[in-house]
Amino acid sequence: QIWGGRTGAPPLTKNGARQARKAAEPLIALGYGRQGDDGVAVVLSSPLLRTVQTASHIASALDIPVQTLPGLAECAAAVHKMGIESFGTRHWSRAGPPPRFLNPDQVQATTECAPRTAFVHAAPGEERFETFSTCITRLAAVSELLLIVTHREGIRELCAMAGQAACRTPYCAIAKFEFDQGRWTLLQSLD
Repeated sequence: QIWGGRTGAPPLTKNGARQARKAAEPLIALGYGRQGDDGVAVVLSSPLLRTVQTASHIASALDIPVQTLPGLAECAAAVHKMGIESFGTRHWSRAGPPPRFLNPDQVQATTECAPRTAFVHAAPGEERFETFSTCITRLAAVSELLLIVTHREGIRELCAMAGQAACRTPYCAIAKFEFDQGRWTLLQSLD
C-alpha cells in the first residue's frame, strides 16, 4: 500500500494549497529562501501526501527544493499507530506488501503540488525510519537553521519538548524553535 491518495493520507485541498502559499508569506518577509542569506537550502517534509504537497507550495514560494524524510511522518497518528518501522521493508511481518511512502517522483506527479517545485532525494543513510523526536533532534544537532513541514502532532510534540505542552496548533501553523545544548525552546509562533 502506497500512502497517498485516499488510502492512508488524503491529498491537499485547494483551500489547503491557498493556506500553504499564505503560510510562506511571513517566511519570505523574514528573508528565508534563495533571495535571503539564511542558509536554508531545502524544505524538509514528512513524506505523507498532504504534508509534502503543503511543503511544495512553501518551497515554491521560497524558490528552494523539498526533501522528504520518513522520521518526520512518525508523529502522524496513523503512522504512529502502525509504527514507523512498518514502513521499512525489513521490519514488515504481516501478510501482503509493506506500506510505503510516496517517493519524490511520485509526489511531484500528483495534483495540488505547486508547479515547478523541485524534489530532491535524501542522501544515502538519511532516509531513516526513526521516531519524530529522534529525527528532529538529529537534524537540529547538525544544522543551525531548518525549515520543516510536518504534522500538527509534530508541532505539538516539539512544543512539549520545549516545555509548552498546552500549545494550540491550527492547520498550517508556523512556529520557530531553537535547539541549544540538547534543549528545545519555542521562540515564536507565526500563525
